[in-house]
Amino acid sequence: MNRAEPRLNFRLLPWRSWRTWRLFHPGSGGPACIVTEFRYSGRVISAGVLRQAARFHGHLGPWLVLGLQAGAYARRKLAASPFELDARVFCPAGTPYTCFVDGIQFSSGCTMGKGNISHLRAAGCRVEFSRRDRPGRVRLALKPEVWDELHTRSCKGMAGAVRLGREVARRRLAALFAG
Repeated sequence: MNRAEPRLNFRLLPWRSWRTWRLFHPGSGGPACIVTEFRYSGRVISAGVLRQAARFHGHLGPWLVLGLQAGAYARRKLAASPFELDARVFCPAGTPYTCFVDGIQFSSGCTMGKGNISHLRAAGCRVEFSRRDRPGRVRLALKPEVWDELHTRSCKGMAGAVRLGREVARRRLAALFAG
């Protein structure tokens, strides 16, 4: 397993097992953020994971949660570490759609720094995950009715986005994505 460190501002080091990683700030030596694998039950993302993802991304919202759901499902389904997985994300460029990409990065471990995620401009939102070391693929596409709902519901600021994000987090994967 290749554990090359990113050359930017942070170092990613294993903590307790390959499933848990701490993002360390080189200047302080202390953890900047703890990213853990979380169990995907097909139903609910825990409040703790939502808090960690919101801290990573900057805020909580429905598009971030959709990415969390997709990435967690792929990690579980393909039984892959972040170093064995590739992700290709298809969605419009710009917010709020690119929040979907951040959710996928957080939950799958595929990152721009490792070069195992790519974003391609497209209509709608879908993602394809594959394993590097053996055959296996997961394809998920946001259901058209979910796309329509997220575009027709008014969020009324950040508080509304957080509320809608928590609501989306309580939905089953099958209610959000076709695969």
